[in-house]
Amino acid sequence: MSNVKNITNAIKGYIESQITHYAIHMSGGWGQGKSYYITQTLIPELSNPTISTDGKSQTKPEYTCVYISLFGLSTRQDIENAILGVFASMTDNDYLTALKEVSKAFSTDQDGVKITGGSASALISGVFSVLRAKKLKKELDSVNGIFFFDDLERFGGNISIPMAFMSNVIEVGNSKCVVLCNENNFLENPDSSKQ
Repeated sequence: MSNVKNITNAIKGYIESQITHYAIHMSGGWGQGKSYYITQTLIPELSNPTISTDGKSQTKPEYTCVYISLFGLSTRQDIENAILGVFASMTDNDYLTALKEVSKAFSTDQDGVKITGGSASALISGVFSVLRAKKLKKELDSVNGIFFFDDLERFGGNISIPMAFMSNVIEVGNSKCVVLCNENNFLENPDSSKQ
């Protein structure tokens, strides 16, 4: 059996386990094909409906695969925004519709009152923050997800931020997480702010 098949079977075994309170980690040097394997082989295999040997019966995929690169991200909000961006491309986007409606409301007088300047910005920011949090919670609660977090070693902030986020996704959201990174980068370039 090839290494790819062994990796695929190990990840599928983790995904199919009913109770898992942990993530799995896939490490390898840059350019060795981790991201390619996940995005081009594993996710399509997990996302495609299965056809039985009789060629007739089909089942829908049980899981929604969410791939996020942590490269260039540095905060929890960055991670949440990346995930919302993936969900927005998968679902009807009531989040964006709400944002457009709020923006429209502040661009015209409402009952003779127009909010402008800093107060409008602060109010809109607060409304968007609440909408964003509700949308993210709704998506994480409703999806039976497999989250692939790539480029952990390239996360720009403290490494505890994505680790805590993944822990929350696993424990509260009851989803699965696969973490891809080049762990040698951590060993060769220890940076106390990232550990």
